[in-house]
Parts: sequence; C-alpha cells; structure tokens
Amino acid sequence: MSKIIKPLSAPVNLVSGANTVSSASLVAVTNAHNAPESVIVVETAGEIMVPAGAMVFIEKEPAHNLTAAGGTGPVWATSIAYKA
Repeated sequence: MSKIIKPLSAPVNLVSGANTVSSASLVAVTNAHNAPESVIVVETAGEIMVPAGAMVFIEKEPAHNLTAAGGTGPVWATSIAYKA
C-alpha cells in the first residue's frame, strides 16, 4: 500500500552538521549516497543506519537535532506530514 507524505520544508543535508529540520517532529531522511550512512538524534544519541538509496521516517522532538556529520555522501532530511 502506498504512503502519502506532504513535504513541509526544504531539504537539508545532514552531512553538513546538526539540524532541527525546521523544528519538525516527523522527518523523511533520504540517503542519496551509494553506501549506508548513520543518522543520529543528537540529544538522545539514538542512531539508525540508512541503507544506500533508501528513505526512512524519523519521529523526534521538535527541538532535537539530526546529524549525519562524518558521512561520505549526501543525506537529505525534510520535515513532513504523513497519511497512511
């Protein structure tokens, strides 16, 4: 079944450093690199590995930052709304 997402912000590259992604609570993260990349919620140290070419959805507190600093390729994050 398809999922519908509504972009609410411009994408930011998490490899460039920590970002709240427009103070979002729900974020679509896309690894545009050809290798897995680590995405970390800075304030909780929660970490997820995003496979190459994959998109994942992360729920976080609005003030919390996401980062993929140290990554080798672009990892884009966009604030979203979601509908099943």
